[in-house]
Amino acid sequence: MEIIFWKLDEEQRRLAISHYLEMVGGPEAAAADLRAAALLKSQQALVEHLSSDL
Repeated sequence: MEIIFWKLDEEQRRLAISHYLEMVGGPEAAAADLRAAALLKSQQALVEHLSSDL
């Protein structure tokens, strides 16, 4: 599920973050999840870049 935070008001952001932290198991798990997502996104960008050169 993707949430566009800039479209949410402050209370909705807090609720979304709270739900996310509960869903993944706390702040440490959330940090690991976000790092993994960032790594995946950078890997996908690299693959797209390399594929466009073929």
